[in-house]
Amino acid sequence: MTDIQNNGKDNKIYHVVIIITDGSCHDMEETKKILVEMSGMPFSAVIVGVGNGDFSLMEELDADEKVLEDSKGNVASRDIVQLVKYEDFKDLGMRELAFEVLGEVPDQFVDYQVMREQQPELLYKLKEQDVLELDQIKQEKEKKKKNPFKRDY
Repeated sequence: MTDIQNNGKDNKIYHVVIIITDGSCHDMEETKKILVEMSGMPFSAVIVGVGNGDFSLMEELDADEKVLEDSKGNVASRDIVQLVKYEDFKDLGMRELAFEVLGEVPDQFVDYQVMREQQPELLYKLKEQDVLELDQIKQEKEKKKKNPFKRDY
């Protein structure tokens, strides 16, 4: 945790950890404390629940219903945990499982950058490029609407 915490403002490393669990959490209060502290760091945790266990504690860490809070009343500055129950995706295929496992990480990364008042450079470059491509596609469609029989040779 110290290495992640000591990332300087110019450090561009973002950490993602994948935890595979049967649902048991042997020290929930310590886990909450650590996750609340890490919510201000470049970090995301993906919890993959396997088996038919009780994942209610993991759902609490996921904090989709309520902001994660430790025993001292400190709250997480952003959502950094994603819980995925393997059982819900085992019949759908690996692609769907992978999409769900990593689905929240991009937003969590952007939330971290916004929190630090830093612009995610590559992300904005890609978005700008996508907008230009969409504009070009729209222009081509408009041309075809005006004269659908005209051919470009």
